[in-house]
Amino acid sequence: MKKVLGILLALMLVLAFSLPVIAGDPPPKEAVTGVVVSSGTGSPPIIKAKWEQLDPAVCADLEDGDPEHLTLLTQLNPPLTFEAKIYPQFWAIVTDPQDVSTVSQVWINVYHPEGMPECGSWKYKKDLDEQDKGIIGSGGAIDAFITARDAGLVTCGTDEAGVPYTYADILEELVQCHAKVYMGVGELDYHQPAGDYLVVADACDINNNWASDWGHALRNLLTYMAIPAIEIDFSTVDYGEVDISHDSWVAGDQIFLAGDSKPTVRNIGNTEVKLCIQQDDMGFGYAGVPPVITWNVEFDVRLGEPPCPDIRFAPAGVKGDPALPIHEKSTHIDPTLPLCNTQKINFSIHVKQGASEEFLGKMWIGYCSAPFSGTCS
Repeated sequence: MKKVLGILLALMLVLAFSLPVIAGDPPPKEAVTGVVVSSGTGSPPIIKAKWEQLDPAVCADLEDGDPEHLTLLTQLNPPLTFEAKIYPQFWAIVTDPQDVSTVSQVWINVYHPEGMPECGSWKYKKDLDEQDKGIIGSGGAIDAFITARDAGLVTCGTDEAGVPYTYADILEELVQCHAKVYMGVGELDYHQPAGDYLVVADACDINNNWASDWGHALRNLLTYMAIPAIEIDFSTVDYGEVDISHDSWVAGDQIFLAGDSKPTVRNIGNTEVKLCIQQDDMGFGYAGVPPVITWNVEFDVRLGEPPCPDIRFAPAGVKGDPALPIHEKSTHIDPTLPLCNTQKINFSIHVKQGASEEFLGKMWIGYCSAPFSGTCS
C-alpha cells in the first residue's frame, strides 16, 4: 500500500511540473458591471446649525479677525508669514427625522470668493467627524456650540416653512441626544485671496437621502480678512562709487536671501500689493530757495524685468527731517505685486552735483492693498 501511495505522489508531482508554458500574460476577461442606487426612503438629515472658528488653543477668541465679535459670523486673518497656513474648524449640528443614528456622512464644500482671481470656483470638500458632545459644562461639543453662539459665529437653518431653528431648540436636541455635532479641520494658505468664502454643509443618511436634494443644505460665509503684507531681504542699499550725472544701478534678483546684496521683495499677504518708495536726499541738498528748488540727486526704481518701467523720483525731503517718511510724498511703483509672488527690485541713483565724499541716507518702502486685476467671464 505504501508503494502505491508513493507512485501516486510521484505522478502528481510530474503532472504539476508538466503544465504548458504560455508566453506573456493571458488577455483579461471582460465583464459588464451595473448597479442601481436606491432613491432612499424616509426623510433626509437636517443640518440645524453650522459655524467656523479657530482652535481655542490657538485663538481663545475663536476668530482673530474680529476678536471683539462686533460682526456676525467668522472673520479670520491671514498668517502674514511666507508659506504659512491657518487651520479653520468647520462645525455642524445634524439630526434626522428617522433618528440621528441614521446619519452616515456629513461634510462641507468651500468655494472661493466671488470676483477675481478665482471667481467663486470650488476650493475643496472636507468630511466632518462626529464629536463627543459631553454635557453642559464638560468642555465637550455642546459647550463649543454655546461658546460659538455667544460669539455670534453660528448660522441656524430653517424649517420647511422658512422659520429659523432657535438656539434653545437646538440645545435641547443636543442635550436629549436627538442631534449630533460634527467637526473637521480645513486650511487656508497665506496667499489665498481675501474675501468671503462660501461654506456649504451637506449630509446623507443610510437610505441615501441627501440633505441638499431636499433643500436642507446649510450655507454661510467665512471671511478671510484682506491684509496686505510684504517682506524684503535687504536692510541696506549700497550704490557704491558713482560718477556725477551717470545712473548707478543696484540690481536685485528673485532669490529671497538676506545679505546677498541683491534686493528682493515678496508678497506674504492675501491681496495684490502696490509698492511705494521714498528716500531722503542723503545730504546732497538742493539748489534754489524753497518752495522752488532743484534737488542735486534723483533716484530710480524698477520692480521686475523690462518692460517694467524705470520710475524716477526726487527726494521726499532733506536728510534728518524728522517728518520723514511723509506718505503724500511716496512714489508708487508699477506694476502691482501679485499674490504669492517674489520679485527683484532694482534701484539707481543719479547725482547731479556733490562733493567727493561718502553720503548716507534712508530709504522707505511702503505698500498698500491693490484690487485684483482681470474680470470673471
